[in-house]
Amino acid sequence: MSGWFRRKQVRRPNVQRQVVRARSGGRQSGLVGRVGRVTVWATAFLLGGWGTAVVYWEARPLLASWFEIREIQLTGDDRVPRHEIMKLLELPPGETLLSVSPAQVVAQVESHPLIKEATLTRRLPHTLAIHITERRAAAMLRGSSLTLLLDQEGQVLSVLTARRDSGLPVLVGIDPNLLILGEPRAVQAAQVGIKLASLLGRSLEGRPEVDVSDPDHAVAYIKGMRFQFASTLFEEQLGRYRQLGLLRRADIPDQLEDIDLRFPGKVIVRKRG
Repeated sequence: MSGWFRRKQVRRPNVQRQVVRARSGGRQSGLVGRVGRVTVWATAFLLGGWGTAVVYWEARPLLASWFEIREIQLTGDDRVPRHEIMKLLELPPGETLLSVSPAQVVAQVESHPLIKEATLTRRLPHTLAIHITERRAAAMLRGSSLTLLLDQEGQVLSVLTARRDSGLPVLVGIDPNLLILGEPRAVQAAQVGIKLASLLGRSLEGRPEVDVSDPDHAVAYIKGMRFQFASTLFEEQLGRYRQLGLLRRADIPDQLEDIDLRFPGKVIVRKRG
């Protein structure tokens, strides 16, 4: 009986092998499909880019006529002549609002020694608007050979003639040639002097003269008085002097006093003969 059944058994097909083959075939067909889709997209991208380039080059003359720079508006130019700024720009013929480089234009304008900052705005369809912030004179530096006009940051604006007096606070103790060359210590000393001169100008009547030959121990002269400072904490040191109610004495033209503010918490006043 058992032998009969063994002879009659029908061999079943290997279903697992067929499933594996089917899966393998599916992966191959999926890979082919993905490759095909990538090829189609790449071809479409290339064709689209080529078409865009063709359209751009064909329409370039039209775009240039639409956005060509035909007017340059300048604001903030109170002391700097317009022709000097225009010379710095040097825009090529046919420059458009689309092709112009704002960073390059700003750098060209700010290269002028009297211009501190420039901003640029493109106004459709043909206008380039430039606003400049000019450097303002804050002090004059007197040297043995020449006198310089300086701005708030200690930058040289111009050379003054011996007969010209700007009426601004005066700095001494710095070599003008080093300042012209932009020597860092000279610039820093000028900034210290300008800061102190500005503070004295707001606190006292009169024209300050500041000696910054030693920036850490600046000495200022105003209305016959001499102020000696330590470091650059000018507000705190003058505040001590102000608390004593002595600032009003600056109104006396012939007051000759030496005010020493170099020591913490002290104000030393001496008569000068």
